[in-house]
Amino acid sequence: MFTKLAVILLGLTSFCAAAQDAPARVGSIKEAGTWVDKIYSSHAERRYSVKLPTGRNAEIYALYAPRGSGIGQLDGWFYSCANGDAVCDLIAMANLGASRDIKEDPVVTYEHPYLVVKSGSNVLLRVKR
Repeated sequence: MFTKLAVILLGLTSFCAAAQDAPARVGSIKEAGTWVDKIYSSHAERRYSVKLPTGRNAEIYALYAPRGSGIGQLDGWFYSCANGDAVCDLIAMANLGASRDIKEDPVVTYEHPYLVVKSGSNVLLRVKR
């Protein structure tokens, strides 16, 4: 029992340490991807054009990375990029849950006042912007 608890604590600690070192602002989404590759075995990158209440579209980039083995978890790193990917700011990073529970590709939308990440009808993340 203690061994399982120690392994869980070690995993949580490493995720928290990675979050503390996360670059809040990067020169491009490629730079963010290079950083993510240092702490995860692989990642997938998705670009979303999100309609804002002002009528403008925001470019949101998501970096999805699996964590763990067996029943793996999916971590998401979300960046807002300006000027054609010239500067990207970290909006949020989160554990999106068990990868087996994510049946459809995640979609990023804006539902006032939240940026919402969904997989099907399941809300994975809600960030107030």
